Amino acid sequence: MREKFRMGLMQQQRPTSHDEKGHTNIVGPQIRKLRAARGWSQAKLAVRLQLNGLDIRRDVLAQMESQLHCIKDRDIPHFARALGANLAELFGGFGR
Repeated sequence: MREKFRMGLMQQQRPTSHDEKGHTNIVGPQIRKLRAARGWSQAKLAVRLQLNGLDIRRDVLAQMESQLHCIKDRDIPHFARALGANLAELFGGFGR
C-alpha cells in the first residue's frame, strides 16, 4: 500500500526545466517575450507554428515558455519564422 502511494506521488511531481541530461530550455522565456511584444496569444502563435510546419498544441507551447517542456533544436527555426525573428533573438543574449 505504501509503495503504491509513493509511486503515485512520484508520478505527480512537477517536471523541471531540465531534460534528463541536465540541459535547460533557454529559449522558452524569449519566445514568451517576443510573442507578448507582438500582442499574440499562445493560441495564435501555436496556429502560426502549425502553418509553418510544426505540429504543436497551445498547452505544450505554454509549457515550453515556462521552461517545463524542452524545445528540440530542430524546432527552434520554426519559432523564429513564426515570430518573424532571427535565431539570435530567441537566445536573448545568452552567452554574452
